[in-house]
Amino acid sequence: KQAKLKDIVNMKIDEQLQMTIFEIVEKHGESPKVANKIIAWIESIAEGNENVFDENSYKKFLELIYDNMESNKDDLNEY
Repeated sequence: KQAKLKDIVNMKIDEQLQMTIFEIVEKHGESPKVANKIIAWIESIAEGNENVFDENSYKKFLELIYDNMESNKDDLNEY
């Protein structure tokens, strides 16, 4: 059966996807805070609270992620 749109909108992120996000973030030497923020943003999109096509929405998300990243802070400060 194909999922209905209303079911998809109210869906939480799959546990396997969450674990994968944590693994990737850890592999790149970042804090679990970064993974938590990515997961929260994806869930917010799924719930209809964020719009990936809204430039302000994804810029706010990227700034939040960059602020919590450790490995690339020096590189980011160059721009």
